[in-house]
Amino acid sequence: LYFIPYIYVVFAYLKLGEKSVKKYVVSILVLISLVLGIIFSFQPPSDLKTAQEIFIYEFELILGPVIFIVIGWLLYKFRRDEL
Repeated sequence: LYFIPYIYVVFAYLKLGEKSVKKYVVSILVLISLVLGIIFSFQPPSDLKTAQEIFIYEFELILGPVIFIVIGWLLYKFRRDEL
């Protein structure tokens, strides 16, 4: 899940500069590798044997990013426009 910020970087790269086929091909390949990395990170380590250990692992893996997304959304929602 450490790869999630890099997805934003790829989309920012697409928005910058001129449009070219090479840029889109590279971006698609990077997105595919990032998504595969995120998917494979959900595979629990081999030392987790019981269903409870695997559930806790998956729960922490999903809940961690959700907490930070909610914090970011709340900061955005309750921001003050004083600039």
